[in-house]
Amino acid sequence: EPIAHRMGTSRAGALAVTEDDKLIGVVSVIDVLLANSANQRATGRTAAEAMVAHPPTLKPEQSLLEAVRIMCDRQIHELPVIDDTGRYRGTVTAAQLEAGARDDALDATAGELAVLTPTVRAGQTLDDALRVLVGNDRSGVPVIEDDSVAGWLTHRDVLRAYTNRVH
Repeated sequence: EPIAHRMGTSRAGALAVTEDDKLIGVVSVIDVLLANSANQRATGRTAAEAMVAHPPTLKPEQSLLEAVRIMCDRQIHELPVIDDTGRYRGTVTAAQLEAGARDDALDATAGELAVLTPTVRAGQTLDDALRVLVGNDRSGVPVIEDDSVAGWLTHRDVLRAYTNRVH
C-alpha cells in the first residue's frame, strides 16, 4: 500500500520506516506532501476543492472554555475566530488554551487570545496552499472567500487531494 494512501486514509501523521525489524527512519505527512507536489501535482485543484467547508468557529466574545469544548468534541486543535460578518479575526490553538489554563487565564475571550495566522484564498492552487502551510510551519490554515472564512485546510486535506481523494 503506498505511503500517501495510508496516511491519507488514516490519522497517522508519520510512519516508521523499518528494515530487518529495525527503525531506520520516519516519514511524515510533510515528507509525502513535498514529494507528491514535486512529482505529481494536483493540477488545477484549488484550496476550495480540498478544504473542510464550514469549519467550527468562535466568535470573539466566546470563552476559552467554549473553545476547549469545541476542540474536544471535534478532535481538532485550532479554531478560527470570526466576527459577526464572518470575517477572519485570528486563530485560537490548543497550545494557547493549555498556556491559558496554566496561567489561570481561562476567563479570557477568544477575541483576546486570537492570533492572526497565514490564510489561503479559496481559488489558490493546492501547490500554493502547500507552500503557505510548509513555509509558515502550519498544520492548518483558514480558507478565505469573499472576505469570510469558507473552510479550513490541513496537510491531510492536501495529501488527500494529491492522492485523488478530495472531500
